[in-house]
Amino acid sequence: MNNSYDFLVDTHFHLDLTQDIETILEDAEKNNVKKFIISGCDKKSIRDGIEIVNRYPNVYMTIGYHPDEVDSLKDEDLEYLEKLLNNKKVIGIGEIGLDYYYNDSNTDLQKEWFRKQIELAIKHRLPIVVHTREATEDTYEILKEYDVRGVLHCYSGSLEMAKLYMEK
Repeated sequence: MNNSYDFLVDTHFHLDLTQDIETILEDAEKNNVKKFIISGCDKKSIRDGIEIVNRYPNVYMTIGYHPDEVDSLKDEDLEYLEKLLNNKKVIGIGEIGLDYYYNDSNTDLQKEWFRKQIELAIKHRLPIVVHTREATEDTYEILKEYDVRGVLHCYSGSLEMAKLYMEK
């Protein structure tokens, strides 16, 4: 590597899906990955992820509800996310967004929960991790409403649309 960085950070990692966490972290560190950000995208992965970040000093977390989860969410679930923001290892809100690939019958609910989670991120001055699949323009229109920063984790749009996101 010929740059000013002396290590790598994996910014979207589902470490909760493996049984052998120590081996994965050791192997990654041998390849100069020194910090990890795992993604909590549903109630179980958030709960499991919090346990993981509390055990490993170089593992951090973003928390949020994936758009596929919105049909089962209640206001208490947003309150739960906000309580978890007291943990200094929680460094962002995500994976949040819109996904019309499998289910476009609940688009209004997806938009509602996307906005709620963006507003939570703004309230706590945190970045967001956005998932957008088959919903590129709706996602963009919502993001234009807010002054928020973050990353697009899943993106199925065009290069032209990606340029608009970057200008936002």
